[in-house]
Amino acid sequence: MMIRPSLSCALVLPWLALTPAFGAENAAPEDAPGVIPGHSYHGETFNEGPRQKAYLMENTGKISFPITTNREEVQAFFNQGVGQLHGFWYFEAERTFRHVLYLDPTCTMAYWGLAMANVNNGGRAKEFIAEVKESLESEKLTERERLYLKSMHRFYHGGEKDDKKRHRQLVRDYENIALKFPEDIEALALASQQIWYNSRRGNPISSHLSVDAMIQQIFDVNPLHPAHHYKIHLWDYERPERALPSASRCGQSAPDIAHMWHMPGHIYSRVHRYHDAVFQQSASARVDHAHMMRDRVMPDQIHNYAHNNGWCAENLGFLGQIDEALSLAINLIELPRRAKFKKLGDVEYYDAGGSSFREGRRRLWVLLNDFALWDEILRLTDTMILMPTDDPLMQIERHRYRGMAHFYKGDLEAGKREIDAIAQIRQTYDDKRKAAGDAARTKAEEEEKEKAKEGDEEKDEEEEKKREEKIKKREKNARRPYDRIVSACESQTTHLEAHLAVLTERPVEAREKLDEAKGLRPIDKARLYMELANWEKAEEILKAQVESKRNPVVFKSNYVRVLKKLGRKDAVKSEMESLRRLAATADLDSPPMVALKDIAKELKYPEDWRLPREEADDLIERPALDELGPFRWGPSPSPDWEFPQADGQLLASSQFSGKPVLLIYYLGKGCSHCMDQLNHFTPLHAEYADAGIEVMAVSTDTVEGLKTTFQNGDGENPFPFPLVSDHGQEGFKAFRAYDEFEELPLHGTFLIDGDGQIRWQDVSYEPFMHGEWLLKECQRLLQMDEVTLPLAASE
Repeated sequence: MMIRPSLSCALVLPWLALTPAFGAENAAPEDAPGVIPGHSYHGETFNEGPRQKAYLMENTGKISFPITTNREEVQAFFNQGVGQLHGFWYFEAERTFRHVLYLDPTCTMAYWGLAMANVNNGGRAKEFIAEVKESLESEKLTERERLYLKSMHRFYHGGEKDDKKRHRQLVRDYENIALKFPEDIEALALASQQIWYNSRRGNPISSHLSVDAMIQQIFDVNPLHPAHHYKIHLWDYERPERALPSASRCGQSAPDIAHMWHMPGHIYSRVHRYHDAVFQQSASARVDHAHMMRDRVMPDQIHNYAHNNGWCAENLGFLGQIDEALSLAINLIELPRRAKFKKLGDVEYYDAGGSSFREGRRRLWVLLNDFALWDEILRLTDTMILMPTDDPLMQIERHRYRGMAHFYKGDLEAGKREIDAIAQIRQTYDDKRKAAGDAARTKAEEEEKEKAKEGDEEKDEEEEKKREEKIKKREKNARRPYDRIVSACESQTTHLEAHLAVLTERPVEAREKLDEAKGLRPIDKARLYMELANWEKAEEILKAQVESKRNPVVFKSNYVRVLKKLGRKDAVKSEMESLRRLAATADLDSPPMVALKDIAKELKYPEDWRLPREEADDLIERPALDELGPFRWGPSPSPDWEFPQADGQLLASSQFSGKPVLLIYYLGKGCSHCMDQLNHFTPLHAEYADAGIEVMAVSTDTVEGLKTTFQNGDGENPFPFPLVSDHGQEGFKAFRAYDEFEELPLHGTFLIDGDGQIRWQDVSYEPFMHGEWLLKECQRLLQMDEVTLPLAASE
């Protein structure tokens, strides 16, 4: 699609009233003075949510939740929103309920949906449900609808201060609706979900069987109701085998919702059915990838996405499918990151917590380590995949694994340098910890002295003791952020020193270091005892892991080799027979499998000694995975565009073929925040240019309006990058930097690579103001293309 903006189109920002509470329908923007460009006319609550319209998806669950409306389309969207709630797809549920309001501004029940979609954001939920206050007794609603509205309004505005009581009352309210309206199985579903949710907030489930019976009433009416999700949560940490029937049906009950495919992976992992767990988690990843790539959603905007894909990579490793496991872990790392930061003292750095980037690195380190892929560790740490970071904990982790790889490759000096690097980090943060503690103590002592001056009486010994305890507490709190870093340095140093002692054949010191190395992973400890030829100790460690049934291919492979060293022929044969089916889909050329080649030959197994796995008999029909979406995420294609500059000259996407470009969509010269953004990127332009990245700013102004942006009097562009006009906002719409509900443009920043793919984006009610970080992120993403995927066979 080629975007060709009109040069004469007038800028229109209609006031789309969601309900009468927000003002007269279609009132002009002048009736909402003081609204900042990009912000919702309906208030701050609507700034943070989805700003594009919903569409009817194929299958988010077979739901019937009747509401008062005379439009079938509105009812269909409402049912979709309830299905999305059942799948914990809250962001999309909010989009759907907001679309209900867009279609029918009088639909009060939509506010109930918006509040429900913000269960994890109580402040927004409270504001949404506040809008129904005047409708709680409305005769235009059914009694059932009024009960739902009253229950949610009482939950947030009822005045009950006891949080546990509030949550218990909500369960009672759902039960009362179910008793009054026995045909309403949605009330039973919401009650069962709330009982589980309450158990996480200090209200334990008194009878799992009673809740199970409640859920069964739903299945008696609708065998494929999304409440299978709730049955899985009910039994997950209790008796996971009781949820196996729901595990086989959960994804099929709402196939458009990735989380519904993910949840059975919990149960199958708990009962060690890793092949089935991988199917579910792969299905979840594929559905998420299809959604992300179709609707251009950033990965970490999706609930549990990183958790699912990281766990899937782990389970693939458990099955010995190391190539796929590495591929998925690396895909997590190469995804675009959201700009999120944290401070430690006076230093701000990227906050990787909970991100796909962090999860991917964590899983990748473990996979490479467990499969002894030392060459790949060293290769990938010289790429953007396992690049250095400014997060001290992630850097310590990087030095630790690099050190192990060097030691196992025989480069002891290089390994020692990694120990030295950790020692430097420890010294740095030990000094920072001491300085923070000393500063806190000094400040606390000064404050206590000031308090003492105000008092007339002398302090007795007990009060002096309390005073000192308060000072020590403040000192301890100031040191605490650094404690974890220093502790990690100490732990990882002992791990590396243990490896160094073992691999340099110092048995006495090695035993001491192994005793000191607390938290050493079982596979690492077993390997070290194998290096020491202490086969009995290695057997003890490996046997415990084999019996736990976790990571079966890696641990069984090592276990069989140890049994062979101990001369236990019968045990070797027995464990190999067991492994033949466990490793049914394992990569034969991976190190754990290659290590068993001679043993398999002695046992007269064929060259491919794996046996096909036996399919479980409790599964219902599954879709082909490829029908659900791609296994790996990939960027979406950028729309083609063509925009005029102030002098009338056109700039088009075709002119940037083969060159990455950063497009900054801004809301014209009248937006002071936008001018701040352009000024922010101005001094960075040269650095972007040095990185081979063009920068261009797209304005809502007319071509004539662009000229008035240039206040230097000579009509020349004062910025070092081109400004172009998209007054008709076709580009804003095509790039989804546009509020489709209120028909107004939003701030947007997009990195488009030389192949015309959108590699990174930020769309918000506020302009993006982290240009330095974004430059590094652009370089990281663009250089990812140069990295070849690791293959276990290369070792």
